[in-house]
Amino acid sequence: MNIKNLALAVGSVLLLSSAAVVNAQSINIGSASVPTAGGGAAAVPVSFDPEGVDVGAYNTVFAYDATILDADPTSSTTRCVVDPGTSTISVARFSADALPLPAEELCVVTFDVAAGTAVGVYALAHDPDPASTAFGDLSAAVISGTVNDGEINVVAEGPPTLTFDTTPVALPGGPFGSSQSGTIPANFTASTGAHSVDYTCTAPAGFTVTPATGSYDNDDTTATDLTVTATLTGAAQGGTVTCTVTPSDGSTPTTFDIDVSAPAGAETAPVLDPDPASGGTVTVGGGAPGSNGTGTLVVTPDGGAGTDVAEVSCTADAPVSISPASLTFPVGSSAGSFTVTVPLTDAAQSFPGAITCSGTDGNGTLEWVFDVSAPAGVAAPTFIPATSLWSKFALIGVFAALGLLMVGLRRNH
Repeated sequence: MNIKNLALAVGSVLLLSSAAVVNAQSINIGSASVPTAGGGAAAVPVSFDPEGVDVGAYNTVFAYDATILDADPTSSTTRCVVDPGTSTISVARFSADALPLPAEELCVVTFDVAAGTAVGVYALAHDPDPASTAFGDLSAAVISGTVNDGEINVVAEGPPTLTFDTTPVALPGGPFGSSQSGTIPANFTASTGAHSVDYTCTAPAGFTVTPATGSYDNDDTTATDLTVTATLTGAAQGGTVTCTVTPSDGSTPTTFDIDVSAPAGAETAPVLDPDPASGGTVTVGGGAPGSNGTGTLVVTPDGGAGTDVAEVSCTADAPVSISPASLTFPVGSSAGSFTVTVPLTDAAQSFPGAITCSGTDGNGTLEWVFDVSAPAGVAAPTFIPATSLWSKFALIGVFAALGLLMVGLRRNH
């Protein structure tokens, strides 16, 4: 009796025994892959796992597709018996010493796949006939079990497949001068054989793409997504990232075009700081009554981004005057100043709220008010020389008398 008939006989006995008990023990038929171009050996392991159950016997039969083979399959042990006539493989185990059968690899069945076999999945499926598969416990009682089928996978040999998602990429907004990024997904599928695929990407003006080059082979499992980056300017930007994928087998390269865009950066004007602060007093310098006293209102810009500007205009109530009428501050500019002028009188002067300023800066609308003060004008001292003849004689007489007095004093001493 061959092993298949023996297995069928044992299966019949087990099926006639006591009622079935549900358990998880299994016979596992493995899988193997072979390239279609070269064909070759597909080694499929067959194993048993009792899953903690005391199993005394089991058997099954599974079939293979003889059309994919150059020769009959071979088994590494006698526990798996090949029957070329029926294109089946029988598996059977019995416990001769009443001990539970262990988890083990029963055999490795090697299939010699013909070169040029069509790409596809070829099943190694067990016979669904109940008489072909059975599990029994140590008392020969029928128990349930599972046969997990396997397969031979004939795959196309060649370079891996690399593609890039061509969905347009819109970078997020942000401040002027900030760096913003987006992602171009890479999709990778490995093949078989010693092949690879290279790619090169170029970015439009204003953008960068990283990594801009790369290479993958069939040992890789995934590819790195691309990162697109741009620095936001005062205007919206856009263009096309172009990636060319070149297989190592000399087949035609593939080009992927991905539209990318970035919005204009958010611009802000500098913030303006007056000295004195709004509500303070601008004091002009002194001079003679009727002359003009002058003072300075200094404005300092701070921060800002882009090409936006801050502006401030000032007016004054007479007799106070201010110039220039306005100042403009681009980003990065230095401090500027207004000149305040007041005609001086012989008394100190005060002009509450005489200067008002308005404009816009990085904080929005600005409104400033300043008082003005001026000191009393001071006249310069005057000297009027004597001009008449008698005045000159009188002066000479005075100086002569003083001289005689000095001589007398010296003689007395």
